[in-house]
Amino acid sequence: MASNNHSNSDSVKPSGTRKWLWVSAAVILWAALFSWLASLFWNRSIDVNRYFSWHIGETISYEDDGKVVFQNWGSKEVSFDYRWTVGRKAAISFRLGEVEKNRQCVLIITARSCGAQEIAFSLNDHSLGKLTFPGPEIAGSLSFKSDLLTAETMNVLTLRIPHAQQPGNGDPRLLGLALKSFIMRYSDK
Repeated sequence: MASNNHSNSDSVKPSGTRKWLWVSAAVILWAALFSWLASLFWNRSIDVNRYFSWHIGETISYEDDGKVVFQNWGSKEVSFDYRWTVGRKAAISFRLGEVEKNRQCVLIITARSCGAQEIAFSLNDHSLGKLTFPGPEIAGSLSFKSDLLTAETMNVLTLRIPHAQQPGNGDPRLLGLALKSFIMRYSDK
């Protein structure tokens, strides 16, 4: 009888061990899959050489994935010509060809918003100011000195959207600004 009990415990141990191995393998695979997906969407490193330079005076639209990098923005909307910010902070990274120093510039953004939004803009960590978007499409503008821009390296336009909200149509995203286009141009000549 003792040998039967010993025999039963030996046969139970390997299947318990196998079950533990299968569970461990599944957890490791799920973690690897999640890590891979996160690297695609949330922790994108920016390959500067992949993006073409554009020039001051050239309009950038919500579709221009090849000229700028949209960070914390949704993909192009199918039903209308915009791209939404997702969350309370978003950025647009870009390279410029030449930048003339000591010039006055203006940033003009054409967009709509999810409810009334007051959005703070900064360029390369320097505050540009705030714009209020009432909901329907408008064009807002901010002035700045061209010395804030750099040529041939990445520039980052950051948007802080403290009142981003769910749109109330079942979409779980926190939406703030729906970008149609923006342009930076010299305004002093």
